[in-house]
Amino acid sequence: MLFLHVIVFYFTFVADISLAIHYLLTRTGDIHLSLVHKKQSIMNGNQESFEEKITSLNNTADTTAEFDQQDINNNKVMAILAYFGILVLVPILGAKESKFARFHANQGLVLCVCGCAVWLVVSILTSILAWRLYWLISIISFVLWVVLLILAIIGVINAANGKAKQLPVIGNIKLLKV
Repeated sequence: MLFLHVIVFYFTFVADISLAIHYLLTRTGDIHLSLVHKKQSIMNGNQESFEEKITSLNNTADTTAEFDQQDINNNKVMAILAYFGILVLVPILGAKESKFARFHANQGLVLCVCGCAVWLVVSILTSILAWRLYWLISIISFVLWVVLLILAIIGVINAANGKAKQLPVIGNIKLLKV
């Protein structure tokens, strides 16, 4: 039964990520306009704008120069697959000699482990606290899943652009040798 829950979790996570990527790719113009309007609406000149906050959040170490351009071009698909839940095993097992794919496989594996940890903690809290604080657990769970989804989208965009940038917050964790 637990195995069935894990499989359903991964497939729904992958489906959510693919829908978010499709939405992101079709709405990039709207997002840019929204950021411009948000920036113009800031009254106080001392406050950091929304766009600058998002940019500074994704201002992580970029190690793209350490990788061979041929390796990057040949293994972009493997790097993208690393961010789709259990599909992280494809670049781990299929592209062992590619440093670029291994870098993104490490990032995807950390993201997958974080997703499993969130699922486990939410499941335990739901079973312990039952109906009393279910609404609070649901809100916290939703926020954590949105954060993981945003990190996965950032990783897919970086991999598709051929960049080896660490994910914000969890990018420093190393589970695989690159």
